[in-house]
Amino acid sequence: MRDPRLSVLEGMKAAYLEGPDGQQWKVDVEESPPAWLTRGLPDGALVFAENGYGDHLFLRPGRDEVFVFWHEGGEIAEYSATVGDLRPDLPRRSSDHPPITYRDTDEIVRLGDRVQIRYWLVLRGRGEVTYVPGVSPRKPGMERDGLAWVGVRLDDGAWVATIVLPDGSLKKSVRFLGRRGAGEP
Repeated sequence: MRDPRLSVLEGMKAAYLEGPDGQQWKVDVEESPPAWLTRGLPDGALVFAENGYGDHLFLRPGRDEVFVFWHEGGEIAEYSATVGDLRPDLPRRSSDHPPITYRDTDEIVRLGDRVQIRYWLVLRGRGEVTYVPGVSPRKPGMERDGLAWVGVRLDDGAWVATIVLPDGSLKKSVRFLGRRGAGEP
């Protein structure tokens, strides 16, 4: 008997979904998943997406929640309330990252701040802060493995990411110049 949930997912074939953590998942309904995967899943699970790293999203029979099978360790966890919550056009919430400060000033980093930044050891530029962990919609490339970066769009169009130090501040190579509406230089 054909699983009725397939009709919803088939319209998404070759599309990408986006998880609550910002991770992208390629829709790939597997009516007959490989044995190594099915050994760790509950009976009747419908595998419908993968992230390219061996992890898979699936639905359990009679449930709306989406579950993830993390292949490293074989863990299963609830991932989202419904498949619809994974639509890539939905606004994403920020992470729970605590506020970040500029080194030696204790001024909190905010979107739109004007900064001067030294990058690649010798290059310098001025620009605007465009990504702040805990404020901006979460991007997995900017917050992962316990690390976080602040993004800066330079006046010449280049984009630079600078790491947040363990104490929650930016490196001395980032200097706060001003804030919009506050006499920015």
